Amino acid sequence: GGRNAWGGVFRGPGGTERADSTFKSGLALEASSSGGPDTLLGSLLDNRGSVEHARGQPAEAERLHRQALTIRRGLLGEHNDKVAFSMNNVAVSLGEQNKWAAAESLHRAAITILKTNHPEPSTMVADAEDALATALDPQGKNAAAASTYVEVIALRRTRLGPQHPMSARTLANHPWC
Repeated sequence: GGRNAWGGVFRGPGGTERADSTFKSGLALEASSSGGPDTLLGSLLDNRGSVEHARGQPAEAERLHRQALTIRRGLLGEHNDKVAFSMNNVAVSLGEQNKWAAAESLHRAAITILKTNHPEPSTMVADAEDALATALDPQGKNAAAASTYVEVIALRRTRLGPQHPMSARTLANHPWC
């Protein structure tokens, strides 16, 4: 699933540096004006983590995403969509470090939160399940990964339509489904 809308704003040469500078400025402003952590700080930390992800620094991305997760859990409780998003971000960073079992566990926890909050088929759940399947494959859990990809493709086709770019991209990425 997409990490953050800011990624599109800072594409091109020097984009990650501009994004990093912007997010660092936001973090500094938030730290100087706030009486304590708030949901904006969680978002800024997740955004910085996404920049580190784009730079190929998964350990630093994980650290930032974990900070965001801690803040969001403290402020929003365990069962909030933003907590699930931060869990997925941590999981992606873990996967990039070949820590697939830990990534799988966090993806599953995030999916549980999202399915509880959104009992009807949801593209948010599809995005999280797509990420889970990506963590299953390297562990040799190919049947589970394939089954999950089939669910994601079906859900995206149903919710977005068969011609939607996300439906087409999922199918193109997983043609054996």
